[in-house]
Amino acid sequence: MLYVPPMAGVVWNGLVGVSEVPTGGGTTREFYIDGEKYMNLPSFEEYSATIEAFSSPPEFASCAGRMRISAGLYVCDQHRDAFSLSYRTSIGRNWESYSVGYKLHMVYNVTATVADFTHETMTDRHPLKTRSWTIFTTPEDVPSVKPASHFVVNSLKVDPAALASVEDILYGTSTTDPRFPTVDELMTLVGS
Repeated sequence: MLYVPPMAGVVWNGLVGVSEVPTGGGTTREFYIDGEKYMNLPSFEEYSATIEAFSSPPEFASCAGRMRISAGLYVCDQHRDAFSLSYRTSIGRNWESYSVGYKLHMVYNVTATVADFTHETMTDRHPLKTRSWTIFTTPEDVPSVKPASHFVVNSLKVDPAALASVEDILYGTSTTDPRFPTVDELMTLVGS
């Protein structure tokens, strides 16, 4: 699901995968006095990823730096709007090829850069091509822990009523539009 404020969330049809590539974690900054090391300061890990898809929703255009001028006319290389993203990954047993549950990923404050894409002449064997976007985040304040952008809810471990409440917010109901929860809402629903 894609959430571009102030619009309601929309389904991202054609999404193929999200390759998570955290940055910064595990590296250290070393400090020296008179040639002697006196401290290693670990860096904070930040969430980044690559989204791969056959297509993107029209609402994503402003996030990819495209602005609609009129019906069918877009201008490129514009300011990129921030967005939020949710996706699910299966929990299962590969050897039995079925899922026993899922993890619900929520990514806050995302900006995207468009990866290289080659336009080619069509042939009689034209393979389906995907596009990709590298995404970066700005962390949100989280009570009692360091700021973060990526939250994961495990369907096998969370209270089913809490999971249903989160999914009602993310996917909408017959009476409400889909929207992205605030960190405080998420912590209240699932974190207790």
